[in-house]
Amino acid sequence: MGRALAELFVEETYPGAKVLNAETKTEDKRLVEVVAKVDAGGRVFTLRLLPWAIRFREVYPEIPRFFPFFSERVSILFRRLLEKLAGKDLLDVDAVMKKLESEVAKDADKDSVWKRLRLHKSQVDNFVRGMNMIYETGLFDVSYAVAEGNSQRVFATFGEPDYMELEGLVVVDLREFREAPSVASAVVYRVLSRLFEARDEELARGTSPPPTFIFIDEAHYYFPQEGAREDFNKEVVEAVINKLTRLGRVRRMGVVFATHSPADLNDLVIQLTNTKIAMRSEPKVLERVDMAEYAGELAYAQSGVAVAKSFIYRTHAVTFKTLPPQTRHRGV
Repeated sequence: MGRALAELFVEETYPGAKVLNAETKTEDKRLVEVVAKVDAGGRVFTLRLLPWAIRFREVYPEIPRFFPFFSERVSILFRRLLEKLAGKDLLDVDAVMKKLESEVAKDADKDSVWKRLRLHKSQVDNFVRGMNMIYETGLFDVSYAVAEGNSQRVFATFGEPDYMELEGLVVVDLREFREAPSVASAVVYRVLSRLFEARDEELARGTSPPPTFIFIDEAHYYFPQEGAREDFNKEVVEAVINKLTRLGRVRRMGVVFATHSPADLNDLVIQLTNTKIAMRSEPKVLERVDMAEYAGELAYAQSGVAVAKSFIYRTHAVTFKTLPPQTRHRGV
């Protein structure tokens, strides 16, 4: 399975490249990582893949903090709702969904979880809709068959990596969610949350966390403007932004929000970003990021010319030109 996963990734990412060999690491029937040696047109490099999925039973109390689909009231009651609903069947997302379907099918006048917790119909609808969205993401309790014996299939699972061991350049591959930015947002929020926990653990040990730089491309997909996306809980989105920009500094975490559509970006990102860099853009776009005064320089600037605006500069802003592209876009 490990080699097959590496070959699939390489085929989609480096067309024409070949996997020379692959070593797989597993723990408790969980695929932890795949380290593959890849030949791309005569250049050989090592690729480390960390399959990623979430175990519902382990994370369900935290779900409202990284799935911004639930209302404030439902978020507060989320853990209690699930525990009342599923009881001992909180084993995986499939078991929970079966319990949910059974509860939804009950007559509204009969004793139900909703009635006991005094939820309004709109709150019940919000919870049911959110749970269905969670189930459809395919992020929870992912497993695959590895062998068959005694007429039974043997399954292995994916999980989350040890975030304390992450180092060097780490890329979170979200290509599968191009058409589902809400799901991609949930992955981003979860990964960022776990990174914070890892840094907090290092601080608790009395050690200084290593500098961590987070680059978020197409940031407007993950941190949208209020009202830009249906069912997005504004408080959840802005809590993540606050955590990143304010609390991250203490943990030696820096973040870069990159976007070509700042009109769709949450106001709080623009408000809390200390340094802004703008390249050739329309005046309306520059105005959105508080750089309207540089429209003359940037509206018709050459490729690579940019203005950086920050309180750290005595001149308030500097104009510069970037290096030529160091890599090629796929297919170019």
